[in-house]
Amino acid sequence: MNRSLYKDLLVWKANSNRKPMIIQGARQVGKTWLMKEFGKREFEKVAYLNFEGNAVLHKIFNSDFDSIKIIDAIGIIAGFKIDPNNTLLIFDEIQSGMGKTGTLFAFEQIGVVPDILLLGKALGAGMPIGAVVASKDHMMLLANNPILGHITTFGGHPVVAAAAKAGLDVLLQNNLLADIPAKEQLFRSLLVHPEIKQVSGKGLMLSVALSTFEFTLATVKACQEKGLITDWFLFANNRLRIAPPLTITLSEIEEACAIMIAAITETQASMASNNPLSS
Repeated sequence: MNRSLYKDLLVWKANSNRKPMIIQGARQVGKTWLMKEFGKREFEKVAYLNFEGNAVLHKIFNSDFDSIKIIDAIGIIAGFKIDPNNTLLIFDEIQSGMGKTGTLFAFEQIGVVPDILLLGKALGAGMPIGAVVASKDHMMLLANNPILGHITTFGGHPVVAAAAKAGLDVLLQNNLLADIPAKEQLFRSLLVHPEIKQVSGKGLMLSVALSTFEFTLATVKACQEKGLITDWFLFANNRLRIAPPLTITLSEIEEACAIMIAAITETQASMASNNPLSS
């Protein structure tokens, strides 16, 4: 056992003002085992959830956005009941916020209001910004024990705040959200190909499921050669990422989809020609 790390964990546990801990390299076998042992020895209730390769956990979050059911399901997997009334619900909408899914915030579509909302990226309308949105009661928890007088370097910068306000004004006054469902549907109707297994997501935050990472990587390169920038996801490397600006036009969507379909077809042909079993 790594005694030095375990000692650090004990010091962290003894601190009444402890904050969430991030351990670098926690997925290494030794550290993963150590964290499990620390949890079992030092705490009465511990939930260890590994989403990688766990179909049950993926199903919970992919099929049901009822926060109470999600909390109950995690409690069942962890082996104890989690009280929703004593659990803070925190939504990270740094990418999905500001209209990307068709509403200003994605949570508006699932009938759940988080206790804390995280925002950034598009909020700044091109300027660097980040925001934590919560009730005054929750925010006041940061006012003591310990007193946090400095929690962000660039918080409330007047130039960035002005850009964020201007961007929000344009977003709402020009009703940019109104066309997003039609744009999503156009993407879905055009992205049809035998190699496309699924198109998932919401609004202009979509992904295209292909067969393997190798196929996806070759398709990404082919798209880039044709002038279209796309990418894959670190947590799903067999999927193409679609996340255009809200102002994308219908003709630009048609052009982008035509390039993706052509790139997929080229990749399909290239891989078939290199596979001796395909002939």
